Amino acid sequence: MASIFGAAFDKLDREVQRGISKRLQHRRTRYLKAMTGQTVYSEVILLADMPGPGRPDMPGYHHTPFYSTKNSSLWINKLLVEHDIPETCLLWFNTTLADGMPLDSRIVSNQLLRGPEIICLGGNAEKWFKQRFTYGRIYHKVHHPQAWKRFHSKEPYPLMGLLRQILDLQKVG
Repeated sequence: MASIFGAAFDKLDREVQRGISKRLQHRRTRYLKAMTGQTVYSEVILLADMPGPGRPDMPGYHHTPFYSTKNSSLWINKLLVEHDIPETCLLWFNTTLADGMPLDSRIVSNQLLRGPEIICLGGNAEKWFKQRFTYGRIYHKVHHPQAWKRFHSKEPYPLMGLLRQILDLQKVG
């Protein structure tokens, strides 16, 4: 029987499991700080769409983007570990919250003072961003992880190369 983390997570190497778990803890802590209006140092802000349909529905759940160890969340989290992308440089937001309301743009505005790069994960995130930040802010756009995993899974996900470039990480191997 699979653990609460899912059968696919359970099959991963223990070091990869630990890497994912540690990154998710950092992601949640940083996300919750930012959602309360605190400035969180980050080099990259990643804008996703909305929590997935299988999201927890208990009151007060945090809905940190890609916090799951299942489906496309597991896939992207595994890639982040494999590419050694430090979670401490990233800040994630869903542009539509679990209740269906759009993310308050002031929350993202608070984070822009230090000049992080913006990456929109898919068209819905890009649309949200362009509607609220019309002053020509430069941003990047890649396919949403779920779409890339589904339609291009045999090709490298461009987000990993973009993050490595922005964060000035040397190529592995």
